[in-house]
Amino acid sequence: MATIHDNDELLLARIGYKQELKREFSKWSTVSYAISILGILGSVPATFGAPLAAGGPATAVWCWFVGSCMALCIGSSVAELVSAYPTAGGMYFVTKHVVPDERVPIFSWVQGWCNLLGQTAGVSSVAYTVSQMLLACASMNSELVDGEYSYSP
Repeated sequence: MATIHDNDELLLARIGYKQELKREFSKWSTVSYAISILGILGSVPATFGAPLAAGGPATAVWCWFVGSCMALCIGSSVAELVSAYPTAGGMYFVTKHVVPDERVPIFSWVQGWCNLLGQTAGVSSVAYTVSQMLLACASMNSELVDGEYSYSP
């Protein structure tokens, strides 16, 4: 049997797996990747429009507070599940272990597609929001001349 070097390898050995991938990300790299994939620059300003229009600043603050609490609950639940099965598959792999054997294929299929569609929708919405913000910035400093916008820095 191979030599086990750290607690992570021991945990993987307990669930019947051998660590094969090198873990080269530092804590800083992992946090940086997580923040970059969230798209904070584009997603935060996009969430202010509806609450401000519906009820003003107080509504925006309460929406952020309630939404943050819900996101923390979901994030904590997913973190607990994924930490129980520390493999590269994430929630897709967890589904195999927490769902009854006869239903694993359909639940794994649904989980995989929800993940793919969620990531695609997230990236698309952030790209759309950032493009709207750039358009707003450019239109603040431009004039309509002869039917075309001319940008003047």
